[in-house]
Amino acid sequence: MTILKGMFLLVKSRYVAVFLYTSGIASNLLVLTGFGISPIIFIMAVGSAFLATISAYILSDLMDMKEDTLNSPNRPLPSGRASVKDAKTLIISSLVLSIAVAMIINPLTAIMVFISFILSSLYSLPFIRAKDRYYSKSLISWMGGFVGTFTASAVIFKFSLLSILISSLNGFLIMLLVMIGDVIDYDGDKKSGVKSLAVTFGVENAIKAIELILTIVAAIVTSIFYISYPGINPIFLLISITAILMVYRYILALKHSEFKKVRAKLVKQTLRVLYFSVQISIILGLYIAIAI
Repeated sequence: MTILKGMFLLVKSRYVAVFLYTSGIASNLLVLTGFGISPIIFIMAVGSAFLATISAYILSDLMDMKEDTLNSPNRPLPSGRASVKDAKTLIISSLVLSIAVAMIINPLTAIMVFISFILSSLYSLPFIRAKDRYYSKSLISWMGGFVGTFTASAVIFKFSLLSILISSLNGFLIMLLVMIGDVIDYDGDKKSGVKSLAVTFGVENAIKAIELILTIVAAIVTSIFYISYPGINPIFLLISITAILMVYRYILALKHSEFKKVRAKLVKQTLRVLYFSVQISIILGLYIAIAI
């Protein structure tokens, strides 16, 4: 019973991030199939991605206990509410079940899910520790978001420009979350010797980089709507652009004021809202395009 409680606490501590990450493959599946995917296959694909992501996130938590003691002491592992044994059990069981479910769909999906897990693992694994260097951290976060979302193409064997655009978009959105996380964790990363973007170039320059990536996100969103839904009501494109501008406003407020962790956390929450807003806008755009 104790180990189940520990596993539950670990999942609970990461469910928002995992749900966020998993929503990418869900939206891609719906868009690529025009809502025509089998509900069973949809649930299996999203469930497999969810389990693999849980496994990767808890592995990261296990490897990052030292940093989390400084940056996030209330998480289950550094606080002692969950044990290392709980984490290892959850990592292994989630990954095995994830690959098994993906194999039932098809072998290519299982390979893509496993690659997604490996990419996420490179983030924190010893001797690699992509998170210790800002350039590898940014690349791995983008690749993880891209591959995780592009797995939808493997599920239904449909590879297209639209799928590449949506997967790239999610990669950049994940990268944004990681970059703002570096701003939030600036003090802890500096003490731990992590060469994050904020530590290497300073908080202000890190925020400028966030603004640049946000501009790329806006360009990709516009491309998705222009290429895929030229005849639909532009209201859904406006929803996405408005959400992006809202985030940009928060980032500007962060840039032109004294750095405060609370304000940075607010920006991260707004980025999460942006992520979901973009996904919903793309799905609604397709629904309207089909309806008309």
